[in-house]
Amino acid sequence: MNSLFVIRNDWSFEGDADGSIVLPPTDSSADLESGDDDDDDESQVEGFTRSYDYGSISLVWVKKIIGSAHMSYEELLALGERIGIVNPGLSEEMMSKGLIETIYCSSNQLLEEGTCVICLTQNPSWCLHILLLCALRGLVHQLWFSFCNMLFLTQNRRILQQGIDFKQIDREWHWDNFIILQAVMASVALLSFPFLENLPSWNTKGIMCCIVIHVGISEPLYYWFHRLLHTQYFFSHYHSLHHASIVTQPFTAGMATLLEHLMMGVIIGIPILGTCLYGHGSISLIYGYILVFDFLRCMGHSNVEIIPHVLFQIFPLLKYFLYTPTYHSLHHTEMNTNFCLFMPLYDSI
Repeated sequence: MNSLFVIRNDWSFEGDADGSIVLPPTDSSADLESGDDDDDDESQVEGFTRSYDYGSISLVWVKKIIGSAHMSYEELLALGERIGIVNPGLSEEMMSKGLIETIYCSSNQLLEEGTCVICLTQNPSWCLHILLLCALRGLVHQLWFSFCNMLFLTQNRRILQQGIDFKQIDREWHWDNFIILQAVMASVALLSFPFLENLPSWNTKGIMCCIVIHVGISEPLYYWFHRLLHTQYFFSHYHSLHHASIVTQPFTAGMATLLEHLMMGVIIGIPILGTCLYGHGSISLIYGYILVFDFLRCMGHSNVEIIPHVLFQIFPLLKYFLYTPTYHSLHHTEMNTNFCLFMPLYDSI
């Protein structure tokens, strides 16, 4: 049965003290036109009030006015003109502002629509970037390890001549766990900062911006965190694992506790995220910064001096901005010196 909203023009509506509209009593249904007496029970009038942004109006709900079989075409047209158009609903614009659409779908639908189920981003290529970075980071460590063990090339430039025992090999067997941990941290960062999914391939301004943030934030942050790790409690409970290797190798750089790896992930992420927030981030910057970071870490733990001393004679200030394997080797032998990340400037200060 069809239902209609009808306002009779012969009804009177009065507003009460608070400005609402008072409906007529429902027993006025006798005034409604009815086709037969059997339908009197269905022509009762019920009123209700709804409030909208433009005020309070009253609508009259008529269950059934009259059967179409008892009215001619002309009478139906006249009834339509008499009723008019009543549109008490919200506009489309107001409804669109108030509606929030939430879609729940299975993993198969996610794959079909181009959303990655691993990192849950709209750009699945970032999963490939993270996996590729993990592979490249492992390759950097492996190439440095292979180079350091080519004694026909490095024997005359080794800092400590003694070799590595089997206990150290066993202890550093899981050196690459930090790569997996920091890959998870990168995925969390993508979910927390969705704008990272739409970075350009290259941005020249980002290089200088990243260097400034690294020198101004990451370097001093690591320095003071490293000094904290050498206090009695933190050294005995955390940092002693890393310093168990007196003769270092590239894999020693990845040998640390969970706390140290988490902090290292934050130190790596600050320049990248900061540069992106400034609007100068790029995919090439992320690749370049992380791989250079790992390269310098491996170099410092390589136990092979590859930087010629004459370079510091030509550029005297370089000794404050770039450490050497010899410089970091002293940290592992003497413990309480040379705490910097890559820049001895903060040790000098």
